[in-house]
Amino acid sequence: MSLKFYKSTDYPGYGDKYKSEITVDGESILELTVKNNILYVSFIRSIKEYNLKSLLNESLNFASELNITEVKLEDDAMFSTIRKTGEPCKHRALIQRVFEGNVSIYESKGWNPTCETSDLIAKIVSYTNNQTSDIISLLTKIQKTHPPKIPPQNDESFGKWVNLQECRILTYYYTGLVNMSNKKWKLLVETMSPTTKNFIEALFELRRISFTYSLTA
Repeated sequence: MSLKFYKSTDYPGYGDKYKSEITVDGESILELTVKNNILYVSFIRSIKEYNLKSLLNESLNFASELNITEVKLEDDAMFSTIRKTGEPCKHRALIQRVFEGNVSIYESKGWNPTCETSDLIAKIVSYTNNQTSDIISLLTKIQKTHPPKIPPQNDESFGKWVNLQECRILTYYYTGLVNMSNKKWKLLVETMSPTTKNFIEALFELRRISFTYSLTA
């Protein structure tokens, strides 16, 4: 079953936005943006009938229909549910993947990262809950509220712990960590422990990586 798309008439950004006719809670399950003859996968909301793999294939099929040969996954592509719990929750797909310690779901399907990711992912996954004390105070400043739940002080992977939490907690940390990469907070990040700095810098570098699929390969 092939998805059908319509062109958004109220997209304020550069390029053309296309949305799938199939929606969940009034929102399209797949949103694609065409800019400079490149198709960007902007938003993904997998459902029972369309899992992540099939939605990526739908993106490639739509690119072929438009005679576009390059498809990229945008850094801010979103998922609509927490994979491990099924709870409805809009959150950044990239962070969920790296916190699991794995981006190969794209790479194994022919999506190529702009640089090697294994070392960066290792730094992120190895960052543990008992190393987060200096990151909590900065998150409080960035989010303007104290973390809704402080991670238990043990050697569990911080990222994997976050991915197991309810949407309210998960999105707090996702949003705070993304905002932490802004230049505004650079001097404060520099005062943190080497382990925390490595974690934040690795996450920042991974967010700069794009995944590309070439239809001419």
